[in-house]
This record gives sequence, C-alpha cells and structure tokens, in this order.
Amino acid sequence: MASLILRPVVTFKAERYSKAIHELPERRLKVREDGDKIVLENVSQMAIVPPLPDVNDRLTQGFQPAEVLSGIRSIRPTEPESSGYPREIRSRGEAESLIAWSHARGILATQGRPPQADELTGGEHLVEINEDAGVVFKSTHPGKFGFSADVEMVHPRGRNARPHITAGLVDASPDEYLFRLAQQNNLFGDDIRVVGAVRYPQGVSVLTSQPFYLGTRTEQSDIDTWFEARGWKRLAIRDGAYHSAEKGLLIMDALPRNVLTLEGGMVIPFDVVIVQPSNSMKLKLGL
Repeated sequence: MASLILRPVVTFKAERYSKAIHELPERRLKVREDGDKIVLENVSQMAIVPPLPDVNDRLTQGFQPAEVLSGIRSIRPTEPESSGYPREIRSRGEAESLIAWSHARGILATQGRPPQADELTGGEHLVEINEDAGVVFKSTHPGKFGFSADVEMVHPRGRNARPHITAGLVDASPDEYLFRLAQQNNLFGDDIRVVGAVRYPQGVSVLTSQPFYLGTRTEQSDIDTWFEARGWKRLAIRDGAYHSAEKGLLIMDALPRNVLTLEGGMVIPFDVVIVQPSNSMKLKLGL
C-alpha cells in the first residue's frame, strides 16, 4: 500500500476532523484511529492527519513560546542586532528555521489564500474569540510577526522644533516575536501557546492561543502607577513605555487598548510589546 503524508489541516476556527477529512483530495476513505493519529485509507493510498485538538482543550495544547524560540535558535542561531545584518535578513533566516521546526513537529500547514480580515483584525493579528471556551486565537499577518521596538528620529514640524531620538514600533522578526510572547507569560502569568504555523505565498503566519480576559480598558495614569509599583521606570519618550534595568527589558505600547482591568481590580497587560534593548539602543535612549 502506497503512503502519503499530508500537511496538517489548520483553520482559524480550529475545525475538527470532519472538516479536515472533507477537504482532502480523496474523500472515499476509511477512517480509523492509530494512537494519536487519524488514519484514512483505501486500497491505493493512506494519509495521516495530525489530530486537531478539541477547542475546549486548546489551552492544554501547543508549545510554550520559549520552547519554540529555543528550537528555532538551535536550527539556525539568531544573528544579533550587533552583527550588522539588516532586520529583514535576520527575519528571513529565522522564518526559515521556524518553518523547519514546525514541520518537524507536524504543526505546519500550507495555504494558497491568505486569511481574510474582519472587524477583529488589528495591526498585528487576525483574531477569533471563543468566549465559551475562554480562549482567543490569534494569527499574525502572513509574512509578519507583530511589532518590536527600535530607535527612531522624530522631525517635528515648525521652525523652532528640533529633531529628537525616541523609540518606535517596527516589524518584529520571528525571534523577537517569540521572545515577546515568552516574556508575556513570564512577567504577567499569561498562558500564550504556539499552536501552529501556516505557510502562505506572502510568508509564514504564527498561530497562537491565549486566555480570554473579560475586563475594561485601564486608564493610562493607572497603567503608569501599576508598572511603577512593580519597579518599572516610566519613560518620557512616549506613553506606555517602561524600562527595567534589573530585568534588562523595555516595554512599549502599554496603552489602554492593551491593558485590561478585570472584575475585582486585577490589572493585566495582554498585548504589549516587550523587547530586550541592545547596548546601542540603551545608549541612544539613555536607558
């Protein structure tokens, strides 16, 4: 019997086996369980489809971002910013490692059509909320990996206005994105998981799950107080920017849209940008 290993079937709604089977080229197949695999077979071929998790168990699935980050670094060491390689070059190499790592673990899919934006689409992700399961599913835009931070020069308008250096948001590399997710879990007790990767013609997309937090936007003054009480120094370069010399981390974009106050008063930053500033960046920003 000839065999064919199919790429995982991944959808943003996490459809289960019925949809995966329906979309296979050959639908007249027998279905049987074989350990943690679903085997589809007939007299001429066999296909193995990695199991898609039940949506109610998604939080127990997937990989910790730190594990994925360590994995892609072991395949192709990340070039540091000080190496002189442009961010685009570093990002391309890291994406290749991410694809290889995901493929080896059966969580890589290939799609010909990019996902369609809807009312929940933001600057970094396409988002699906499953309130019943208490989970948010996120997909980075194909070929993009959310935001990171870097130094930028601002040129204000006006005859007497003088240019000044600040920190701005830039496209992150896969390494920077996974580092950010790992720090989100570590600093704020979050539970973000990497559940897959999808390769589109436009580039690879990272699929993650995150607990769904129901709360209200936090006022900026309250965000400042919350971070400062935990040893973070508020930076004057822009709202929502904080630095910890002890942790060696810079947080950006901690704005009301990205920080919730839950029922009972608990504050949780759920979508902030966390970076490890280089020596050059710290020098230019006076950190």
